[in-house]
Amino acid sequence: MVKKFLVIVALVSTCLQACSLGGSLQPNSIIEEGGHQAEVVDWMKSPSILVFSKTLEWRHDGGISGADLFFVKLAENKGYDLLTTVNSAVFNEADLERFDVVVFNNVTGDVLNKNQRVAFQKWFEKKGRWIGLHSIGDKSIAKWDWFQTNFIGTGFIGHTMQPQFQEAEVVVLKPDHPVVQGLPPSFNLTDEWYSFDQVPPSDEFIPLLGLDEATYAPTNKVVERWPEDLRMGNKAIDHPIAWSFCRGDAKGVYSAIGHSYENYEEPEYQKFLVNAFDWVTSPSVEAECN
Repeated sequence: MVKKFLVIVALVSTCLQACSLGGSLQPNSIIEEGGHQAEVVDWMKSPSILVFSKTLEWRHDGGISGADLFFVKLAENKGYDLLTTVNSAVFNEADLERFDVVVFNNVTGDVLNKNQRVAFQKWFEKKGRWIGLHSIGDKSIAKWDWFQTNFIGTGFIGHTMQPQFQEAEVVVLKPDHPVVQGLPPSFNLTDEWYSFDQVPPSDEFIPLLGLDEATYAPTNKVVERWPEDLRMGNKAIDHPIAWSFCRGDAKGVYSAIGHSYENYEEPEYQKFLVNAFDWVTSPSVEAECN
């Protein structure tokens, strides 16, 4: 039954890709005795995007579907091919070489084994381009210190729970950075708002968006393992929720926004994500990395 279900999921995923991207129907995964095998991506065109949304802990179905649809449309507009998958077997050196950008779409848990982590690290360090959304920053990837240090830079401590989803003012922290170009100085969004144990190190990360804590209630009285007081500071710069980073010729952007489908329909957040994609796929400029 499980194998039949996986085959159906693979075929539906492929059909959606073929319909949205104008391609012919192709099998995009193989089920064999002994487990789920690597994606078949020989048919993919270049340039291409991998949108990966495997979860082993909480699964944000709304945010995942909203982000998937957003990147389908972005790929069409930018002339990229696209693969959306929950199959971690695609994280091997040969398949990753086919992708210009990798998006971690609300990934949770230790979803990659040791060999898959090594393959991704090699890909990224060789001019990789990465975008991470929402729950990839929730520290549930507990066994991968290299990723946590180089991509997130801080530790998740909890999110709003009273209520869980709140409208808050999002403040642009670095107006001259390409990722926030065209955004107003501040704008309001509704989400479950993450808090972290510290601001990501300023010599490794560039904060792009922050929260004005006076505009919402950063508290939790529901989840016992999280602190009740989720405040990080009086200024938006004290509570960043999106940042960029460069690692040699590789670049990435993380955003804690994106639990809900509706987030990806907000014009300001759409603009942010388009800018993030344009920035990670552009040549590195030293001034934008410091």
